[in-house]
Amino acid sequence: MLAEGALIQLPDTPRPAAELANVLGALLAERQHRLEIGQRARAVCENNRGATARTLELLSPILDTHAIAAYQPIATVQTATAK
Repeated sequence: MLAEGALIQLPDTPRPAAELANVLGALLAERQHRLEIGQRARAVCENNRGATARTLELLSPILDTHAIAAYQPIATVQTATAK
């Protein structure tokens, strides 16, 4: 979001509340700037919609192989420790 100009990052200052008040005041005064930030934020979200599903789809062959090999049902673990 930051790289796309879809948010405002406040600098690390000794008076963060004053800096926040300045930024908020500027945003309230500049309607067009608010709209542009909102539009860029929406575009970032839309462009990344489904990213988790795509990532899991790419990782599923690796995860399935390792998860199945390492998977031991809870009932089996409980039975083994009860013995």
